[in-house]
Amino acid sequence: DSIKWLAIMQNINNIAEICTSLIYLLKYNLAHPDTITTVKDEVENLYHYIQIQKFKYGDTFEFITQLDPETYNCVILRFVLQPLVENCIIHGFEDMDSGGEIKLLSYIENNQLHIKVIDNGKGMELSHLNKLNNEINYSGKHFNTIGIPNIKERIRLQYGEEYGLYFVSEPGKGTVAEMILPVVYGSNSEKK
Repeated sequence: DSIKWLAIMQNINNIAEICTSLIYLLKYNLAHPDTITTVKDEVENLYHYIQIQKFKYGDTFEFITQLDPETYNCVILRFVLQPLVENCIIHGFEDMDSGGEIKLLSYIENNQLHIKVIDNGKGMELSHLNKLNNEINYSGKHFNTIGIPNIKERIRLQYGEEYGLYFVSEPGKGTVAEMILPVVYGSNSEKK
């Protein structure tokens, strides 16, 4: 916060903006002891992460959301979207100088919450994709060894084996990461 105010006083607006995003990101991830949040709050946190990445990568990618309002108050695990988006930026767009696109979708179908992170990056070979979908502790060059296995394990422990994180990808066409979760509304929210 001190860095932010110093930047404001010296009229260095871009540093103030990135500090503001970093403050919100840290508060969200460190100040809340709960392991669950709502889709709305998780996406709001994700916007702060995107803002920070835009300073680093400029206009090399766009971030688009298509969220069904019925999903806003659905409960999800905290800090599950940022690692998925991070993998799009770091791995999916690795060799791209422009034209990257990340779409975040949420909807309810068959009484299940679906959240998709879709990129138009370089995609994955079938062998990597199969390992990623079939192994809890997958580590490979396309994904870090902490984020994806951690999300998969947390979903399994919180909701059971019938829910999870799944990937579809094709080289040169991009990747879809889809979380399928139960529909649970927060205690302070109402079903719409």
